[in-house]
Amino acid sequence: MAQVARQIRRVSSILVQHCFTMQKHLSRIILIALLAAGGIRPVWAQPRFEHYRLIDESMGLPDNNVRAICKDETGFMWFATREGLCRFDGRHFKTYKNDPTDPGSLFDNQVEDVVAFRGKIWAATPMGISILDPKTERFSHFQFDSFTIVRTPKRDVGMLVTKLYIDPRGNLWCGTQSNGLCRYLPELDSFQFFAPLQLRKTQAYYNLNNDFRILSIVAAKHNDSIIYAGTLNGLQEVNYYSGSVAIHFYPDKSSRKEKAINVFRRLYIHDDSLLYSGRWSDGVYVFNPKDKTHKPLQFSDNYGANMVVSATNFTRKSADEFWITTGLGLVCYNTKLQRITYVKENDLEFGALYGIDFMDENQRVWFPILKGVALFDPCQQQVVSYSFKGMRPPGESYGYYILPGRTDQELLLLPRNDDALYHFDLETHQYKRVALSEQGTNKTGIGQALGFSKAPDGTYTLLGQNGIFTYDPRTQKVLPFRYKPPAEFYSLRNIYWDRSGQLWMCELGKAAYRWNPKTNKTRKFYKEFLFRKHLVNFRWLNKSGRTPKANFGFGVLAALAYFSRKRIPCSIFYTRLHLKKHWPIPTG
Repeated sequence: MAQVARQIRRVSSILVQHCFTMQKHLSRIILIALLAAGGIRPVWAQPRFEHYRLIDESMGLPDNNVRAICKDETGFMWFATREGLCRFDGRHFKTYKNDPTDPGSLFDNQVEDVVAFRGKIWAATPMGISILDPKTERFSHFQFDSFTIVRTPKRDVGMLVTKLYIDPRGNLWCGTQSNGLCRYLPELDSFQFFAPLQLRKTQAYYNLNNDFRILSIVAAKHNDSIIYAGTLNGLQEVNYYSGSVAIHFYPDKSSRKEKAINVFRRLYIHDDSLLYSGRWSDGVYVFNPKDKTHKPLQFSDNYGANMVVSATNFTRKSADEFWITTGLGLVCYNTKLQRITYVKENDLEFGALYGIDFMDENQRVWFPILKGVALFDPCQQQVVSYSFKGMRPPGESYGYYILPGRTDQELLLLPRNDDALYHFDLETHQYKRVALSEQGTNKTGIGQALGFSKAPDGTYTLLGQNGIFTYDPRTQKVLPFRYKPPAEFYSLRNIYWDRSGQLWMCELGKAAYRWNPKTNKTRKFYKEFLFRKHLVNFRWLNKSGRTPKANFGFGVLAALAYFSRKRIPCSIFYTRLHLKKHWPIPTG
């Protein structure tokens, strides 16, 4: 009986858990239905694209104009640039360039595309294909001339290889300017050409603006023998088993529109087997492989639709969604809802562009921008940004000093060049701007902000190029500070109230000062910063740590100073560093 009772209790517990789970799911469904009925859309989880690491020429990239990105099987990143083929290991760069005296070097420095294929790196250039063997670091080459292979390359017109693509079956495809589409045959170390009859009948070699130049390549999902190639003058459908090439061209009453919609600049096939194509203008179109129709991308509402004017890339996100990189920014399109679910607009004022060119297995996004390559790491995206851009005047004005406000729900932000202070509410995420030049007797403003510290009485002390000022957060007024230091304001950097109620400030390269408001006396520190008979050239004064005894540390150039009220001079911890390489000289 006891065993039966235990079984009954166990079954009852399971039923209760299932009922609770069903109730929770039912509540969620009802909530979504109520939101939809009220005209409120449920928010779908989306990753953020806020913070990126910039990879540029200052780090070793040969050129900021990056045309394509790929990753090889050993983990190296490869960049196709206008100044060579570049390998990146996360810290260091190695660039391969043309050496006119070495036939085993990269044949042309202008690399249009790059892929990793069968342990080698294939680079598309205006002079054909250069293939790097990473083991020997030597290149071999292919050129295409009138649908034949040239193994001894020469500099000539019409040799451009525009695109490289590896299909799901492991075939390597090459798109050219004048020789159509071709597939690499590893067993023969040769190529099979696929080109429409219109192209073969013309002297395409000399036609540098050929309408059949390959812009993009993608494999079909509904038929594994079909490859699509986008051109300037229609969509090519290639059956590489039969060798047939069909061209899909869509006339329009407007000659301008006809020309625009038949440019298949970028191709993408989603899980629904539909082909999505992007162009320089006129938005995204959808090609249906079954009925060969070609229609504009549909939107159930206007949210973000204006962003899809030009499309430069497509990237799969899930079975129902994919990313579209456009000339205006990055959007995410849901094929089931037929609407855009995420928008990230470019910020041209700050040179911030958003998009996806390559996404690795760690979900890191690599994207070429005007000034190099932007690397969006998922870990960095955990940081949320709240901008005060719309409230500040035009020009350079970035957040520089941040201190806690009067309450736990407030921060005070003092920009470098704004003549204003911002109150930020941590609950509402809203800013309130206080113009410092319009408060109290301070008619000229504080000038460039050089220091910010909270005083013992709850007010804030501001150091600017025009003087030292007191800010009262309750009245939001600024008044001149009653102490004038024995140095010019423009040479001072940072200020700090210590726990004993004394104010510290630093004069660039000369001395530090400590002012006692009780006695109104100032002490200058100079000899205390002599190290091996040389003055330690400190540039900025920062609180780096405090103990209950009111000791604190501050930074000096290439050293760390530790000050103790009970022991003078300071203790200086010197680090032997090559300043240019390891210790950047501070600018503020």
